[in-house]
Amino acid sequence: MPQTKPKPKNTRRKLNERFTLSYVNAAPDHRLPELALIDNRPNPSRFTVLLVGEEAMRVWKLQPTLEQVLELARKANHPEPLP
Repeated sequence: MPQTKPKPKNTRRKLNERFTLSYVNAAPDHRLPELALIDNRPNPSRFTVLLVGEEAMRVWKLQPTLEQVLELARKANHPEPLP
């Protein structure tokens, strides 16, 4: 019998008026858990993938604060310290 792919389930948690934290249990492109930050400002709305895999699941369960999520976003965008 063929193995069925898990159906992606997206759960979101509004952090404030501007930002929403998004967790997908199986992202469509790689089928791994994915945690992303969504900037809700219109034109255009933007998102940053913060973590993928078990680390994404672990951080989602911790219910991070806005400040913690923004720090993850900075690290995702600039993994090396800026000069």
